[in-house]
Amino acid sequence: MDGFKEKKWFVYLGDHHEGPFSLEDIQSKLNLGLVTPSSFVWAEGMGDWKLMSEVEAFQAILKPKSDNVISLVPTPPLGPTLEPSIELVSEPSGAIELSPIPEPLMAAPESAQSPRQLPQEPQENEPTTAVVKPRKPFPFRSIFRTLGVLIILGGSGYAYYTGQFETLRKSPALEAAVNTITDTLQPYLLKLSDRYPAVSKWVSPISRLPDVAPEEYEELKAAARAKLEVDGPRVAIALSRADLVIPAFHVASNLPENTRLELAFDGIPDTLLNQLSFSAKSSAVISKKLGKTAPVTFPDGKPIPRGSYRISVSQDAKVLLTKTLFLGGAKDINYTERLNEFHEKIRAKASTELSEIKQFSLTLESQLTQTLDKFAALKKGKVTPAQRKAWNQFHPVWIGIMHQMEETFSKWTPETIEKDTFYGSLYQLTQQVAQAIEKVHRFHHSYFTEPVDPKGFEIQLGEAAASGSTALATLKAKIEQAEKLPATPNGLPQREGL
Repeated sequence: MDGFKEKKWFVYLGDHHEGPFSLEDIQSKLNLGLVTPSSFVWAEGMGDWKLMSEVEAFQAILKPKSDNVISLVPTPPLGPTLEPSIELVSEPSGAIELSPIPEPLMAAPESAQSPRQLPQEPQENEPTTAVVKPRKPFPFRSIFRTLGVLIILGGSGYAYYTGQFETLRKSPALEAAVNTITDTLQPYLLKLSDRYPAVSKWVSPISRLPDVAPEEYEELKAAARAKLEVDGPRVAIALSRADLVIPAFHVASNLPENTRLELAFDGIPDTLLNQLSFSAKSSAVISKKLGKTAPVTFPDGKPIPRGSYRISVSQDAKVLLTKTLFLGGAKDINYTERLNEFHEKIRAKASTELSEIKQFSLTLESQLTQTLDKFAALKKGKVTPAQRKAWNQFHPVWIGIMHQMEETFSKWTPETIEKDTFYGSLYQLTQQVAQAIEKVHRFHHSYFTEPVDPKGFEIQLGEAAASGSTALATLKAKIEQAEKLPATPNGLPQREGL
């Protein structure tokens, strides 16, 4: 049979339809009594639902096994899209009477019926008849759903105003049941609040977030509920408590769908545990008023330092929100004790570093003074063999001292300075001073060992000497500034402005 196994037919059952089924499937359902020839069916290409007995494709499976068997079937279910109407036919007498339900909707399939009787003409003084077409199924589901929403809202309001809500809320079983119902009904509640604005204060504009503190959840709801055209852009963030060591954030906003928000995290230095500084970036995309960041970590995935962070949220470089939160774990006694121990180490380390940098500055100052003085003493007229000999005796000693310092300076890479030092900027400046002073000495050495242009040499040497002296003076001033800076409230030495 052509198309016998093709699944394209839908069957309307009570107040819903099922499918698609093949003719073979429907034949099995007929045998089991799950559907009848009076069931409505539909397939792509049909203009509307039709009785199965009126569709030619079903005639083969509906054909009775015996011509002598008459099948009586009940009144067929009403189709999903047929509109109700009543046609009245009036006689001169003015009497009106409803006619019987039309034969096609009451009778069994034609092959199993008795011969059809033609309708007779109305007799004089006979009541007028009316033809009733099948009606659309009554929307019980929609009505019950709306009633359920209204009952929940009304009951919540009554409990709130009578003071019973707090007592009821403490019941875990009730709370779980309410959460389940709320999650299920939220899409319908949102549509209801759009239609009736007064209901909006009872309906959350965002989904339930069990991993967020209640006060932060209220902030998220307020930001999502704000009207963009009235209140302007609104943003709120809430820390997910699913994993405090590796934090992630929920972000709510009244900005348009798919808006991307950038988040920056800057650690407050004297609150960070085992780290002098830390910063990171993340982002969240708003979908249905809500977004979530990825977990905030070091680039290698390690947890961030525990401590306080300034968090800023921006869109297109415009800051919309700033907030300070404690991240990386609990702010407990263990954190406090470990932070105090870390600060003790920092204070000792800062004192040692400052002494070391100060010693380097004194040595570099001595090296600059010696090369300037020696060059001035030997530079008298044309270079003689005696002058060259005296310089060649001085030069190796001077270079030897510089090479010893350079062995130490070579270990001061940008990475180690950033990671391992407190006064990192002073270490970098010390390296720059050493390079400037060594450049001055190279000019001095070339004067006694190479042919030079006197005029050009004097200009270049003057620039190099001025640069070296300025760099050294800057380093000494920074060291003095570091010694005079007051400690932070936590007792840490400061390095701001160095």
